[in-house]
Amino acid sequence: NNSCDDVDECQSDSACPSQSTCINSVGSFTCTCRDGHLYNSAGSSCDDINECLESSARCPSESTCHNKPGTFTCQCPAGYDYTRENDSCDDVDECHSATQCPSGSTCTNAVGTFNCHCSAGYDY
Repeated sequence: NNSCDDVDECQSDSACPSQSTCINSVGSFTCTCRDGHLYNSAGSSCDDINECLESSARCPSESTCHNKPGTFTCQCPAGYDYTRENDSCDDVDECHSATQCPSGSTCTNAVGTFNCHCSAGYDY
C-alpha cells in the first residue's frame, strides 16, 4: 500500500472527554462539549454549566430554578404550572378535577388555589 490514510481518532473512546462529541477531520479531530456543558479551565473535561447561576436560565421570578446535568428546570409554586412556551407560571384550574371538592359542593378556582362551597342544604 503506497498511500497514507487518515486515522479516525474519534474511534478511540479516550479521544474526547465525556459529555462531548468527537469530530474527525483529515489529519486531526476536534472535541465539542454538548449543550449545557463547557470545557473546564484545563480543557480536560466538559463540566456541567449551572444555568441557574448564569443568565441562560430564564425562569419566571416566582419560580425556583433547578440545575440538571446539561439543562435546568423551572418549578412554579403549588397551584401553578410552568409553561415553557410563555416562560411563565400559569394558574392551574384545580376545579377541572372532579375529585377536588366533595359531592354536594361547588368548586371555585382562585389564583394559585381553589375553594369548595357547599350547596344549599349541605354543610361541611
